[in-house]
Amino acid sequence: MKKDNASKCIGILALVCMVVMSFKGHAQEFQMEGIKVFEGAGDMEGVGFYSVYQAEGEKGKFRNYTIDIFDYGYEKINSEKVELSKNASIASSISNNSHLAIAFSDLKTKQVSVKGFSQEGSLTGEFEIDGGAYPNAELYKSPDGFILVNMVRKGAMSAKILYEIVSLGNDMSVNWRLKIDDESIREVVDVLATEEGIALIYTSGKGMKKENYGQHLMRLSNEGKVVFDEVFANNYYYFPNKILVDEENTFIFGSYPKEGKSKPVGVFAIGFDADGEMTVKKELEYESKISPEIKKIMSDYDVNMKEAPQFIVNDAIKTEQGFHIITETVQLRPALGAAVQVSTGGSGGSISVNTTFIMGDFIILNLDPQLELEKVKVVTKKTNKVTMEGTVFNVNQYHHVLKQNNVSNYQYWVTNDEGNPTMIYTIRKNFRSNIQVGAVDITSNEDVSETKPMESDLEKLKELGYFGVLKGSDNQLTVYTYKKRVFSFYKLTYTM
Repeated sequence: MKKDNASKCIGILALVCMVVMSFKGHAQEFQMEGIKVFEGAGDMEGVGFYSVYQAEGEKGKFRNYTIDIFDYGYEKINSEKVELSKNASIASSISNNSHLAIAFSDLKTKQVSVKGFSQEGSLTGEFEIDGGAYPNAELYKSPDGFILVNMVRKGAMSAKILYEIVSLGNDMSVNWRLKIDDESIREVVDVLATEEGIALIYTSGKGMKKENYGQHLMRLSNEGKVVFDEVFANNYYYFPNKILVDEENTFIFGSYPKEGKSKPVGVFAIGFDADGEMTVKKELEYESKISPEIKKIMSDYDVNMKEAPQFIVNDAIKTEQGFHIITETVQLRPALGAAVQVSTGGSGGSISVNTTFIMGDFIILNLDPQLELEKVKVVTKKTNKVTMEGTVFNVNQYHHVLKQNNVSNYQYWVTNDEGNPTMIYTIRKNFRSNIQVGAVDITSNEDVSETKPMESDLEKLKELGYFGVLKGSDNQLTVYTYKKRVFSFYKLTYTM
């Protein structure tokens, strides 16, 4: 249990202060009924939002999928329909500064179909690519279009996946294609496309030993030529989460385990130059480097991590002074009983040994340009728990599942009125229920910040099919929800 704000400030010599923030919660701003199958919703950069669904009445082997585009005031700009089989679903979607791209996975045609849309919502182009037995792909934005990472699984039970990188224009025309003919590649973790080129991190290897796996950084030119491909770690559990590109330099951030172990014990940061030479590498262990800094600014009573937690590295932000690394602490506990089936969003009814994810405080690590630790900032929040099916020992085994299903509390960061990075996060009492949303300036002077999530009707919602927190304009956020064939938008406003 946490103390009240007054006793907390006294207990730790006034080092902990409340972030000055006010929230204004709105009731439901928009509602649409008659949705047979909801496929997803998201941001459309500089325009507003989009949603994808099948309306009631759609039948047959092929059906219309409706894409609605809304402005920030929830006025519908346009509605476009595309025909796909009834076995299609969204694999990935993203917008750049002028267009939206949506990749559909179609089990019937065994293809990935990518649709491009203008800011006015009209269809600008289509691209289709073979997807194998279980089509899957991931989209990333680029300065003049999109990067598609296509994953072709060789067989139903095979772990071998062939990867192809495709550069697409805004009209879905192909700029170049790069096939990676290496069956040992296990996962493409992240891709970042900039004016300077493309950075890609992936894991390769085979066998049962952790040391048989390598973590790679690949740099490509904007013409799709491989500039270099370097191994930066030989361990399956040396887990990269985030890439940043600063002119000719590339930086990778993530979590790492002790030698011979799998659980993440700290955060790493690595820098490469334009030739692929590793110029700097730092490993910040929790017990020896991070925990002592926390104890300097928080009393033992206030620290909710009584043992070394596991880490998720959610994001990294580059500034003139260095880097802000946003980490989220997680503790795993075995649990009996029903649990969330994250692949389907349902709830399991059988009694089994499952895993409870205890989502704790955020720890912001400020690094200087040479990746030296300068400051530790703690963002405290109410602890929430989510129990998932199965036994999990390493939080990074589920990192992509946590993000895709909004289990991870971190959402994204925005720039506030003062130009400072502001972290948006959620807290829930149960999976897809009782949603609370908070925001905190991660550059504030306080060593410890406690934020109070806003009060809104979202806290009362139960058994949601889907929800997500979208970026708005002018210090506004939008939460979309889907429940019982009804899609809704809620507007939240914060000032700092």
